[in-house]
Amino acid sequence: MEKRANRLIHEQSPYLLQHAHNPVDWFPWSSEAFEKAKREDKPIFLSIGYSSCHWCHVMAHESFENEEIAALMNRYYVNIKVDREERPDIDHIYQQAAQLAGVPGGWPLSVFLTPDQKPFWVGTYLPPDNRFGRMSFPFLLEKIAEIYRSRRHEIEKSAVRIVSALQEVNRALTKSELPEEDLLQRSAERLLADYDPEHGGFGGSPKFPQTPSLELLLHAAKDDRQGKNSRFAQAVWHTLTQMARGGIYDQLGGGFHRYSVDEAWRVPHFEKMLYDNALLADLYIQAYQFWHEPSFAQIARETLEYVLREMTDEAGAFHSAQDADSEGEEGKFFVWSPEEIHGVLGTDAPIAWSYYGVTNEGNFEGGKTVLSVQKTPEELVEEFGLQPEEVRNKLDSIREKLFQTRERRVRPGKDDKIIASWNGLMISAFARAGFVFQERRFTQAASDAAQFILRHMRDDDGRLRRSYRNGASAVPGFLEDYAALIGGLIELHQAEQEYRWLQEAIQLAEVMVDQFWDDEHAGWLLTPRAGETLIGRPRDWFDASIPSGSALATRQLWRLASISGRNDWLKKVEEVLQIVGQAMKRSPHGLASHLLVWNLYRRGPLEAVYVLPEVNEQTQQTVQNWMKHLSRHYLPNLILAVTEASGTERSDLAIASGKAAVDGRVTGYICRDFRCSAPLTQWQEIETHLV
Repeated sequence: MEKRANRLIHEQSPYLLQHAHNPVDWFPWSSEAFEKAKREDKPIFLSIGYSSCHWCHVMAHESFENEEIAALMNRYYVNIKVDREERPDIDHIYQQAAQLAGVPGGWPLSVFLTPDQKPFWVGTYLPPDNRFGRMSFPFLLEKIAEIYRSRRHEIEKSAVRIVSALQEVNRALTKSELPEEDLLQRSAERLLADYDPEHGGFGGSPKFPQTPSLELLLHAAKDDRQGKNSRFAQAVWHTLTQMARGGIYDQLGGGFHRYSVDEAWRVPHFEKMLYDNALLADLYIQAYQFWHEPSFAQIARETLEYVLREMTDEAGAFHSAQDADSEGEEGKFFVWSPEEIHGVLGTDAPIAWSYYGVTNEGNFEGGKTVLSVQKTPEELVEEFGLQPEEVRNKLDSIREKLFQTRERRVRPGKDDKIIASWNGLMISAFARAGFVFQERRFTQAASDAAQFILRHMRDDDGRLRRSYRNGASAVPGFLEDYAALIGGLIELHQAEQEYRWLQEAIQLAEVMVDQFWDDEHAGWLLTPRAGETLIGRPRDWFDASIPSGSALATRQLWRLASISGRNDWLKKVEEVLQIVGQAMKRSPHGLASHLLVWNLYRRGPLEAVYVLPEVNEQTQQTVQNWMKHLSRHYLPNLILAVTEASGTERSDLAIASGKAAVDGRVTGYICRDFRCSAPLTQWQEIETHLV
């Protein structure tokens, strides 16, 4: 085969590096690739994936490492590899193209383009021969190349049709009146129509957690007269409990896998993504605030402990993903046979088999079992004739022994790049954990990550970079990067009450509005004003693997407007809600994160302001005690600020305006609906105003 240039070897993306030694003549997304396609009059084959994607690995092994298939690719195409985690803008455009072409989308995404980036054929995983009801990749390569040579007009017609549809989708929605007051409750009812009452969650298999939809149900339960006994609350309780007992949750090491391939949460797709664990840890913490159920706090803690143990860079930021595969096999690190468990536990093996549902048949390939909780401790007491304390001790010992044994296995690969938005989500989770559990080490983890991002992934002009690995990437930050990081900084300010975090959040919000707000049509754009020119500037209305950038940005602007009194920012919040109002009614699942913003806007902020007459050990201890009590309340619209005597920069915040300490004591004010309580100097007085 003709010697090729190894263009990916100098890339920082672990995903691109996985393909650096393929016989395929890969290009990164670059002007060099497009110029070559134009010069040689070749179509482009674009492959989008990510490092921990199982089916991306499968297609790579079957096709991209195959000399004959690679020869076809090199002969007829200019081939481009894209890491969707580094370039969500490119992925977003061509995932939209897939949906418009009637393809469900997902990864790997396989797209054929004209030299000017226009898609004309879209698919996902393509097998090397005819199987799974799909045409073979080699046949498709030859067929499309033949059509490109002999019937170019068909290619161009398809490309024009898809691009026109993309432009239509990405036009601003029509503004209307703000939604009706009862939209949240009606949307929650619609979500329950898709709810699985047996296993929890929504729909059948494969089943994803859909965290924004669950948070929406929690908001609806908060507003419902039946509260914790409402159908909304019961659905969240049942779902969180079933997930925590299932194989989607790593029963030994903590943390959540990407999704479940079955409807009962038992067998997962084994990759672990930072964003899933951030969103789910945060949701379990909120559920703990709502119910004070210790098991929810335990799952949140274990998930965060997993992140600290396995996903935290030595410099403090968080890595992106853990692979589904190890030693070339999906899930090998996580699954067990009865014999393996007996070899570790001896006479205690039957308890583990019963508790974790381990059988000779197994529930995974090769007779192996994904561990999930199949019995309660009370059932084990009856089954084995033990005392409750004995069962608890044995289960703790079993878990520890199995975990330590598993630690000696070959670990799955890890994508150690640092992504700004995913770090922002995890910073929020750690900061909330530090606030609710009153544990400094969780808050410190959030602080360390935030300092890393601000120090190493921000340019001198205040603009963010998307990712970092051996240095910040050349890719500018996207809307979700700014919005998620701003959210993390606000949570850090709420947990630590260090003014610098609020200052950083406000400065980033200024840049975000400047770079991403659409002055002509209103609403947010996914890509920055100064970013690369693609075939369009997409909008990010709908939730996907993480909440939509539009919803995240609007939520943070609402919070900052409440703190700072910026009416221009509040006006933008209103404009977004007017734009998505009709769409929220039609698609509560897809726009759940916008519905959460609507509920916050509708309810208005609940402001808790603590004013210190002076800063000393006694006043700080009082504030700490009040924050500890406050953290036990589920208050999704809470805006907390601790201010000092007049004349300090904190006291200039709008939220602190007109508030002073009384009689030399720490004084609290609770404000809602444009009115504030009288000065309060006892926690019991403050608590009565929170209901």
